[in-house]
Amino acid sequence: MRIKFLALIIALSFLITNDSFASFTDTPEYWILKVKFENNRITLNDSDPAFLDFWDSPPLMSSGNFNLEILDISNRVVEKKSFGLSEGENLIGIPSYLNLQKLIIADTNGTILFFYDFPFYARTCNENNKCEDGEENLCPLDCKYADNSNYPLTPNKNEIQKNPPQPLETPMATLTPETIKNQFKNYLIVLGVGITFLLIIFGIIYLKKR
Repeated sequence: MRIKFLALIIALSFLITNDSFASFTDTPEYWILKVKFENNRITLNDSDPAFLDFWDSPPLMSSGNFNLEILDISNRVVEKKSFGLSEGENLIGIPSYLNLQKLIIADTNGTILFFYDFPFYARTCNENNKCEDGEENLCPLDCKYADNSNYPLTPNKNEIQKNPPQPLETPMATLTPETIKNQFKNYLIVLGVGITFLLIIFGIIYLKKR
């Protein structure tokens, strides 16, 4: 009985710690933007709290008379394609570009019907020539040791390796949205490890009292 209880505690601890790492270290394969198409107008479906979501695979997008452009942080077009919209809610799949900045939808005449600026948490690399927290393995334009030949997309997970320490490029870290995001990630990881430790201690104390 004691062995089963201790095994349960360890398994639960592993799940908590694993979720703390996985939720904030894995980059989604696709961002999903939910828009409404009504009366020939395209609007953000912000009535849905998850109007910007992330999936492991892209949604089905039909062909049609609308042009989609995805721009990076330097306003370069990284992807362009034609697609269709149906009345009501539509799902637009965007590959998880590390330097994602903006999405534009236009008609066949080039008239812009909709644009969306992605929030900071959808972007990992800010291309400011400074190697900041979270960019070390992914952003070769900011970190010279980042070995990501697939940039601006993420490398395959089996290609990601631990890189050597980065040289200090600035005397003090600049507080940016990216650093805030990564600090929050680190706090959650520490919290997960702390909870794991406490569960193991309480489990041992409980077993000794039986």
